[in-house]
Amino acid sequence: MDIIKFLPNELRDDFRKYAYISGGSIHSLINKTEVNDYDFFLSDKDFAKKVHDFFTEEQYRIIKSEYKDDSGIMFAPRIPFILTENAITFDKKYQIITKFA
Repeated sequence: MDIIKFLPNELRDDFRKYAYISGGSIHSLINKTEVNDYDFFLSDKDFAKKVHDFFTEEQYRIIKSEYKDDSGIMFAPRIPFILTENAITFDKKYQIITKFA
């Protein structure tokens, strides 16, 4: 799946081990209709925390960085994910649920 490309190398093997897909995408895949998005849940609480912590730190690094274009104008890079307390969303198509009930 394309979601792997959003993860750093050190998280990819465990993601393959602990992630499972759920939600409306299952219905769409079974019925061979277009999938709107994919929801991935993690079966290991410690790994879910590790993933969430990584992207919390990554978001902080992106926001705190200063960037200048060729004319010297400051800008912030496009943040490639949305981080909430419950999940991480990539490209509006993939979501990793990191919150345990």
